[in-house]
Amino acid sequence: MANSCVLKIDRTDDESSFVLLQITPRGSKPLDLRLVATEGEAPYVATLKHDRVASLRGKNCSVSAEEWGEILQLVFSQTPQPDIQATATVESESSVTITIRKQIQGITQRLGSISLNHDPDQEIQLFDWCAAAADLSAKNKKQSVDADTRARELEITVQELKVQLEELVKAKQEDEDVLLRHAADLINEKKVKIREYLKVVEAARVSSTDDVPAPPESPQRVAPKHQPKQSRPTKRKASTAAVADEPEEMDVDSVKSEPGDSDAGRITDATASDLDSDEEEAAAQQSDADKPIPSHPVDKKDSAVQPQKKAPAQPPPKRDLPFTSRNKSKAPVVPAPAGSETESDDEL
Repeated sequence: MANSCVLKIDRTDDESSFVLLQITPRGSKPLDLRLVATEGEAPYVATLKHDRVASLRGKNCSVSAEEWGEILQLVFSQTPQPDIQATATVESESSVTITIRKQIQGITQRLGSISLNHDPDQEIQLFDWCAAAADLSAKNKKQSVDADTRARELEITVQELKVQLEELVKAKQEDEDVLLRHAADLINEKKVKIREYLKVVEAARVSSTDDVPAPPESPQRVAPKHQPKQSRPTKRKASTAAVADEPEEMDVDSVKSEPGDSDAGRITDATASDLDSDEEEAAAQQSDADKPIPSHPVDKKDSAVQPQKKAPAQPPPKRDLPFTSRNKSKAPVVPAPAGSETESDDEL
């Protein structure tokens, strides 16, 4: 507001008329102003001080003093405000009242008013007012053009930025696709290598398992079903040893009767020994047949541990006693019946 400006304010008492208001700064502060108005017939004058504008507020004003000062600055600078309205009321050759109102949620509220008193000595220079209005209009148009140019430049810049952003998004998407493909290739290569390593490890494990021999299974020992009894030759040996310990001198009668008895006893003992040996052989064969055959070859250690088969007991050889040899001539030879055992059979 360095230069004076002219405002057009509509009248409320006559809608077809208006009031022209010239605003001229008179101080360093924004609201140090001199106001001159006219309805076309008489001049009206008022002076404002920045420090006293608060007294111009209405009694029921809902805004503070600071807000009231800001609203006045907006009105006098011709800055359009959608909710602020200025109207004029003229009392012919008396005063002109400019009222400031504000619309709050569809309700118009009076904030304050400024009164200009009639001054017949004040000259109205309409030519200067028209020049000021023209300058202000040109200035506003220039500002509008500059704003439009700036807006177009900004719009072009925005379009260029949009194109660059789209290119960046596209390049980013392509880079992400390439990275994903590379990552997928790397993962597939790692999977192939892992499979190869697993195959190598499995092959090595199988080969090591094949190289290590299985531990030999201990053969199951089956208890023999038939336990052979102790052979009689042991008893016979004991009896033979007892006979050997007896004195050689005996009575003739006992000697005569002894050969027959000894032969019969010898034949009986030999026959019993043969029967026992046959039973032992049969029992040994039966136990060998009952034993399970091992599934793996038997080591030498196992064969050494196994007990050897007990040889069948042989009858003791015939022993000639001394008293029998002395009495051979005296003992009658008894012919052996047919089919009976002889000494030769006993020896065999």
